[in-house]
Amino acid sequence: MARKINTKEPKQPKTIVVGAGITEYWYLKHLKKTLGYKYVLKPSLFGDESMQTIQNRITEGLDAGATIVCVFDEDVRQWNDSERKRMDEIHQKYDTNKNVIIASSMPSIEYWLLLHFENTNRYFGSSAKVIESLKKHLVGFDKKRAFSQTREMAFGHHQRQQDATGLSKSKAFWT
Repeated sequence: MARKINTKEPKQPKTIVVGAGITEYWYLKHLKKTLGYKYVLKPSLFGDESMQTIQNRITEGLDAGATIVCVFDEDVRQWNDSERKRMDEIHQKYDTNKNVIIASSMPSIEYWLLLHFENTNRYFGSSAKVIESLKKHLVGFDKKRAFSQTREMAFGHHQRQQDATGLSKSKAFWT
């Protein structure tokens, strides 16, 4: 009997997204589902992870041979010296590492959300100011609530907006 030749393609190293913050988690989870991206979110539910925890997750992912995308809000550095120092360490250690993508938000992930509604490059200075503008589009947005609830409000709000203004589905929220 002839020996079977392995014709399977080698598995590509996986991509792991590490980060902190409930809004980041729900935003990235929604992008993954909606656009079919292939990545693993670590931890399985972001919370208030410290930069030390994020650095540990980067190391674990790299040790497993993965590409790491690291997501966090840069505005934390304005009020937390120890986190600022750890952010600086992460940037120094990984900015030139081809297997680590630092996707930090300045001031916060809510700016990314705002860009779904406004074409802006305005300087906000703080996440509170971004959230103030975001609430004009996502009435009731709350950074502390599970983003899935806010997302449902956003879809409902956007659908009402489409019905009222006749916006096409090609301009739909999250596209």
